[in-house]
Amino acid sequence: MTKSFKITICGDTSLGYYYLEKSKNKYPEAYSRLQNNPFSFFEGVTPLLEGSDEVIINLETVLTKNPGEPIEGKEYPGFDDPDVTVEILKKLGTTAVTLANNHAMDFGEDKLIEMIDFLHANGIATIGAGRNSDEAREPYVIAMPDNGQKVYILNGMRARKRYIEYGFFATKNKPGIASTNIGAMKRAIDKIRSQDKTAQIIVIPHWQGADYKDVNENHIKWCRDVIELGADAVVGHGTHKRDGFIEVKGKPVYLSIGNFVFNSPGRYSALEAEPSSMVVSFECANNEINPNHNFIFSDNKQSDFNVHSIEDDASSAALNSKDKVNMNISDFMQQLFPGGGYEVRGNKNALFSGFDIAMVRHCENLFYILADQSCPKKLFNRQKSIGVEKLVKKAISKGFNRFVVPSEYSDIFVNFPEVESLVVVEKTWPFFINASRHIRKNSDCKIFAVTGSAGKTSTCEMLKTVLSKWHGDDLYVAEGVNRNLFRDSVSTLSRLSGYEAAILEVSASNQFKKNRFFISPNVAIFTALSEAHTEYLGSLSDIAKTKSTLFQDMPANGRVVINLDMPCSDIVHKIAKKFADEVITYGETEAADVRLLHHDLAKGIAEVSYFGEKIFFETNLLAKHMLLNVIAVITALSEKSSDWKVVSKELENFAPSKGRGAVHEVILKGKSLTLVDESYNANLASVKASLDSLSNYLPKFNGRRLAVIGDMLELGDMSLDLHKQLGVLINESSVDKVILVGEEVVEAWRELPSNRKIGLLPNCKNLLQVLDENTLDGDVVLFKASNGIGLGKVVDDMV
Repeated sequence: MTKSFKITICGDTSLGYYYLEKSKNKYPEAYSRLQNNPFSFFEGVTPLLEGSDEVIINLETVLTKNPGEPIEGKEYPGFDDPDVTVEILKKLGTTAVTLANNHAMDFGEDKLIEMIDFLHANGIATIGAGRNSDEAREPYVIAMPDNGQKVYILNGMRARKRYIEYGFFATKNKPGIASTNIGAMKRAIDKIRSQDKTAQIIVIPHWQGADYKDVNENHIKWCRDVIELGADAVVGHGTHKRDGFIEVKGKPVYLSIGNFVFNSPGRYSALEAEPSSMVVSFECANNEINPNHNFIFSDNKQSDFNVHSIEDDASSAALNSKDKVNMNISDFMQQLFPGGGYEVRGNKNALFSGFDIAMVRHCENLFYILADQSCPKKLFNRQKSIGVEKLVKKAISKGFNRFVVPSEYSDIFVNFPEVESLVVVEKTWPFFINASRHIRKNSDCKIFAVTGSAGKTSTCEMLKTVLSKWHGDDLYVAEGVNRNLFRDSVSTLSRLSGYEAAILEVSASNQFKKNRFFISPNVAIFTALSEAHTEYLGSLSDIAKTKSTLFQDMPANGRVVINLDMPCSDIVHKIAKKFADEVITYGETEAADVRLLHHDLAKGIAEVSYFGEKIFFETNLLAKHMLLNVIAVITALSEKSSDWKVVSKELENFAPSKGRGAVHEVILKGKSLTLVDESYNANLASVKASLDSLSNYLPKFNGRRLAVIGDMLELGDMSLDLHKQLGVLINESSVDKVILVGEEVVEAWRELPSNRKIGLLPNCKNLLQVLDENTLDGDVVLFKASNGIGLGKVVDDMV
């Protein structure tokens, strides 16, 4: 019988010179080990490599002593000492490394080639990268010594579009890494099969952009397609956590094995991710490859940078007991209801990390709450239309196995034995409110909350840019499209225990007053005020008062930052003074505590007066309203003028997100266009700000400034008058040509001179065709409307 041959594949690996240098004060012991005993990081996993004939590791770093500047725009660039790293790789028995990942090209082509040559000189093969696309796609070939059978390893990275812009991928004449392009994979597999009928082919994809998440359906489909094309196994990595194992046509597919030894602090707790990974081995014999795997505990924060093997999932769960809430459900319920009035069934010691009532996202220790008639009508009616049992099945299919239910629904759970823990209460909505309030009251988490009619999301993203660097995975950021809704704010507050800081985007609707519930932020920012939502909230003064409920119940030393340029700022300021120990105003008006004095957006320089002291800082933003958001964030995070330099530096390269100011360079039928995407939200004030900022964009060639403007929604009885004013704003702006989309914008259309008009469209159906026929090479095109109009989908089609 032929002797078996063992191939072991390990996930993301980096000694973390970049990460540990940045956080050496927070993790001094790990930093000291890096300097004095770097192999110590691998001691807990080396037993898993014993008996391996081949060890293949995903080297997710750049080996260089002098990295220089990273490629423009690249976040979290990683590099390691080449001599130290190679010594460790040799000690582990590493025969090859995969390089098609989102760090191998962090410092450009020259450093990639330098690393490849260095590894080859030390007897370590490289897979997935090279001097051109042919070399990057070249398989690594392993020949069995006993029978000559060969195993072929292919490697590629699946990534967001920006990695094309970074220049990561190899071409015929350019160094780089291989992609997971399915056509290229087919050609590679077909070529191997045509030359070697008995070949065994293992494909190793790296998933960029799925950090601490399960892979999605597109990833799984890709794996299935590759098996259908003739691969014998797939081993994915790149998510930093392990994912599932499936079989396709009897072939093994590891959706993601996660990390091996990757020395960054990690964000497992913050993103509620399983803190374990895998090492996969294949026993090759008799023309077969048989998989096996071992679990490793890969959360560096919990293990003090001591990655080690764990026996099974039960061990992993035990190691994960350092949950952010760090309390079992029985103890929590006893705290909340010392007099009783509830029942805990099943696992009474189940840990919990908060509550969910909208099925937004799942984590292992999250309890899902079923709605009853005590809940808001919309929520209860939605559940009623689905059916309670169907909703429970859906929740279970998404991974929930812990529930809070009203007593009237508790009996149905006899049909769901897989549910681990069940909390039965009289009414679920009062429980939800009281539980969240209790957690907030007993949490040391510092909450940064943002409200306003516009600019909330961008301001939150700016806060995240800074605070994620300060707090790492001890920062909680609410995810999801409707994260500013009342119920989602409450859900977020039920998950804060153990976090150092959190960011909330808050609508501050009447629901907070109605339910006698307040967020109690430590720092609150009020970005802007306009007629948006007058249909629901009344006049501007009513909106100002409603959104100012955010300031209620602020803890000691609470700070409120208010835009003094906005209407009704006096009302907001008066309310803030009642609840906050410190109120700071910002804007362009002379009375502001922090005043924008001058900005040269072409040169990227802004000058402010900070309580009378002049300060300069750099920015790459071309929109003045975005610059004011930057000023609000720096003000919120600064205790003194010297802090401005530190905070502004973190925001120097901030880029707006999709629908909120993102800028794209596109080609439309041979014409070069600059798209400014502000398609997510619109009211009169934000449209004026967008039109003002358009003047800062310089068209190329003989291009012009175009505006595609759609209806401003939720304006109620004021809609016709406000859309008429919209026409006046357009006439006063620097825009050359206009396309209007919707029904209400007819009022604006009537105000425009004919030489500015391109077209009035009832919807977005023919918008792309109109743009194709009426744009010139070099045009700058602004897209501005309420999200419901659909301009964002047109932008997506063009990008």
